[in-house]
Amino acid sequence: MIELVDVSKKLGDRQILSGMTFSLDKGETYVLMGPSGVGKSVTLQHIIGLMTPDSGTVKIDGQSIPDLNRKGLMAMRKRMGYLFQNGALINWLTVLENVALPLSENTNGKQSQIRDRAMEVLELVSMTHAADDYPASISGGMKLRTGLARALVTEPEVVLYDEPNAGLDPITQVVENAIGLILEACET
Repeated sequence: MIELVDVSKKLGDRQILSGMTFSLDKGETYVLMGPSGVGKSVTLQHIIGLMTPDSGTVKIDGQSIPDLNRKGLMAMRKRMGYLFQNGALINWLTVLENVALPLSENTNGKQSQIRDRAMEVLELVSMTHAADDYPASISGGMKLRTGLARALVTEPEVVLYDEPNAGLDPITQVVENAIGLILEACET
């Protein structure tokens, strides 16, 4: 499903990726680990088409991501959920509005259906109590859980997590890991 072959990327004078090669089939989980600055986020950005490799290929279901036109890239992204570092919430939207955003932008569902689905996913990550709060008034862990809900609300085929436990206290990390295990068990 996802394939990177000999992908290299240089940013400025710094070689970030050099010959990155891996493939990921449907139903598999792949973890990239390493300290900050070694290219984990850059790799994910190549997969979703925010960056193009200097050399090598990035494919999803046999389609070359860098070769897709804007319409094709948007269609591919609709099949993916992406949890950005620190949640990347939109400050002027409530928690509920942040989670509902992918549905509002990419479906023709009724507002009541969109709200119900967003609340369902907020319940999954124990965030219904904060649905009407704004990002500035919630903790870092709550922002990540909201970002996770937004990544999952469309029931994507692929979910990409960019440092989902960064900056969380150890107790919250245990809860986040348990939620991840439950979600993974539901998907398989």
